[in-house]
Amino acid sequence: MDDQDMYVAGIDQPKVPGTLMEQLRAKRAEIAEQKETFMAVPGYGQDLPLLVRYRHIERQEVEQIGRKVRGENLRDVNERQMRVLTDTLIAATDGFFVQEPGKIEPTQLTVSDNDPTPLSSWTELAEWMGANGDSKQTARQALSFVFGHNEFAIGQVGLNLTRWLTNTDVNVDQEFLEG
Repeated sequence: MDDQDMYVAGIDQPKVPGTLMEQLRAKRAEIAEQKETFMAVPGYGQDLPLLVRYRHIERQEVEQIGRKVRGENLRDVNERQMRVLTDTLIAATDGFFVQEPGKIEPTQLTVSDNDPTPLSSWTELAEWMGANGDSKQTARQALSFVFGHNEFAIGQVGLNLTRWLTNTDVNVDQEFLEG
C-alpha cells in the first residue's frame, strides 16, 4: 500500500509536488517564509523556560554590527567576536516569552499585569527581572544579566542564531537538545 492508498476517498489530500523542480520550489518557498524563531535562554529549566523570539536579519545589518564593533578598537579578537555575537542577538530580538506548562503557544512577557505592553528590549527585560543599579544598563549588560553573566551560554545561543540565519529550516534548540 503506498501513501496515496492510505487517504480516505472524498477528503482533500495534501498536495505533494510531483517533479524534483516543484519539490525544490516548494522547499525554497517554505524557507523564504520562515522569518522568526524561538530560542530558549539556557539555565531557566524545563518548568518555565524563558524564550526569545528572534527575527531574520539581513546581511547588511550584521555587516553594520561588525563595523560598529570594529570601530571600538578592541585588540582582543575574542572580545570582538563576543561583542558581534551579543550585538547580533540584540539586533535580532523580537520579543520575550515563557512557555507555560499545558499551553501550546508561548506567553509574551509584558510590562506588568496591568500593562499589556510587550517587553521589547533586553534592558526592559533585565529591569523586569530585578536588575537594578544606579545607572541604566546598556543592552549588552542587560543581555549578560539575563544570561546570568554566562558568556558560554551567550556564545552558544549566538552560534545557534547564526546557524538559523544561514538555514531557517533548522530547529536549532531541538538539534542542540538531541545532540
